[in-house]
Amino acid sequence: MIHILGLLITMVIMSGCELHHPQTLSKNDLRKHLGTYVNTPNYLFGNAQLPGNVTYRSLNRAGVSVKEQGDEIKLVLPVDLFFENNSYEIESSKFATLNLIATIIKAIEEPVVIIGNTDNIGNKQDKMMMSKKLAESIKNHLWKNGVEQNRIITIAAADSRPISSQSVKGKVLNRRVEIQMRRT
Repeated sequence: MIHILGLLITMVIMSGCELHHPQTLSKNDLRKHLGTYVNTPNYLFGNAQLPGNVTYRSLNRAGVSVKEQGDEIKLVLPVDLFFENNSYEIESSKFATLNLIATIIKAIEEPVVIIGNTDNIGNKQDKMMMSKKLAESIKNHLWKNGVEQNRIITIAAADSRPISSQSVKGKVLNRRVEIQMRRT
């Protein structure tokens, strides 16, 4: 009984958790915090599936945050985990995860939107260029893995869509690439 109660408390905490002020900024902590928030009741079992038979757990282990609301799916890729330091080059260790995301996208028929986001450091032109290159890097990788290029829309959002404060810790969360899609 105590074990089941602990599981229910964990599920409630996870379903309501929106990380605004993380305590640390290490890659493992980012993976731990951003990769565990999944807004679906089936996540408790770890086998909830996205289109293409990809499980939430396989993406969460790689640091991808999965959020669902109705038919809409949003994948959040933290820049600090997926890209080389101060670059828009994707880390080769993340290719397998992006291949899983390509599998999801190929299993749906709707267009996909990729949004590059930065923090507030630098001038507007540099932030727009970096956010564009982040989104384009993901688009090009997905295209090389069988996703039709005309189905992918990229948006450079720069620092216009923060999800946290602009504190040192919040900037890490604001640097991200979001992939938005709908189930068909």
